[in-house]
Amino acid sequence: MKLKIGLLGIASILILLLNSCASSNIPMKNDFYKNNKKLGIIYTIDDIGIYKGGAQGLLDMALTPGDRFREALIIIDSTVNPTNRIKSLFSDMLVSKNKSFIELDYIYDQNNFIKFENPKNSKIKYHKYDLRGIKNKGIDELLIIRVKHGLLVSYYGVIETGKFGYCGIYSEIIDLNDNSIVFKNLLDATAKIKGEWKTPPKYENLESAIETAITTTLAKEKSNLNK
Repeated sequence: MKLKIGLLGIASILILLLNSCASSNIPMKNDFYKNNKKLGIIYTIDDIGIYKGGAQGLLDMALTPGDRFREALIIIDSTVNPTNRIKSLFSDMLVSKNKSFIELDYIYDQNNFIKFENPKNSKIKYHKYDLRGIKNKGIDELLIIRVKHGLLVSYYGVIETGKFGYCGIYSEIIDLNDNSIVFKNLLDATAKIKGEWKTPPKYENLESAIETAITTTLAKEKSNLNK
C-alpha cells in the first residue's frame, strides 16, 4: 500500500466531515441482531495518511502541506495496517451474535447513486443516497465501514501545536427495504507521540502512536457494538 498524497493539504476538511457525523449518531436498534435479515458489509479502508486538526485557513493549509512526513508514513504502512483487525472485529462480533452476513467485493462510491427522497412527514432517518439497488446482491441490510488512520498534526494557523497517531472508524447500517438508517456512529482516537517523531529508519515513536490510536479505536468499537 502507498501513502495517499492526495490527502495532504485537504485532510483537515476530512476530519471535520468525520466529526460532523458524530453529532448525528444513531444507536443500534434492539432487534438488529435478532432479525432474520441478511447483512452485507462494505469496507472502505484508506491507506495511511496525514490529517490536520485545529484552526487553519486555506492559505495556512497551503503553507503546511506535510511533505516531510511522507517517507516515514510509507515505511510505517508496511508494519501498521488495521485492515485485517477491523475485518476480524466485525466478523467475530457478528458470528457471536448469530447474525447472517457476507462481505461484498464492492467499491462504494456515492457518485453512482441518486439522492433519496424522504417520505413526507416521516420521522425516520434515511440514507442520503438511494442504496436499495444493492439488495440485488442477496442482502437485506448493508453495513458500510469507513476507516482512516495515520498521523494527525494540529495547527493554530501555520504554527504546529502537536502531533498524534490517529484512527477513525465510521460505521453505518442501512435497511435496504426502505433505505432507512438502522445504525450510524463515528468512533476515533488519538495518541500523542512520545519523544521525537523523526527516528529513522523505522520511526518507532510515530509507529507506536499510530498503533495505539488504532488499538484504542478498535476497543471502543467493540464495546459500542456489544451494547
